[in-house]
Amino acid sequence: MALTKREETGKCELVGKWKHIQVRIDTVIEEDGIEISRKYWRRAYTPSDDMSDACEEVNEQGQYILKLEKQIEELKDGNTKSEK
Repeated sequence: MALTKREETGKCELVGKWKHIQVRIDTVIEEDGIEISRKYWRRAYTPSDDMSDACEEVNEQGQYILKLEKQIEELKDGNTKSEK
């Protein structure tokens, strides 16, 4: 009767107007390789947050979104300057 406990990323999604990254983390308890319990908890990040404690997938999404937001701001600034 060996009990094991592990965490896995159950879901990773973008939510809200400001594109926060929401991660559902599953805590799984197994007895002799058979799952006997699963509980969920969530963690949310803004694209500019330090996500070093998150999984690689979350880090990549955060960096990508941050890059896109900077590009959008640069485009807006360029249009504003040309309109004056």
